[in-house]
Amino acid sequence: MKDAVAAFSDEEVNEPIDRGGEAVTMEFQLDVYLQAVLIFLGKATIYLKAMNKPLPPVFQEYIG
Repeated sequence: MKDAVAAFSDEEVNEPIDRGGEAVTMEFQLDVYLQAVLIFLGKATIYLKAMNKPLPPVFQEYIG
């Protein structure tokens, strides 16, 4: 992800992103993406615990 973001020019980073509503900055869009990933990991963790399955190491590394 860092490499993908680093590939953008300064002009591209500062352009607003419009998804059919209010235009937001790339920084805000990346924060939204991070929150979505954390919500997914939280839900997946609950399901895994309910099934008595261990958390994958990648989950523990990302959340920790």
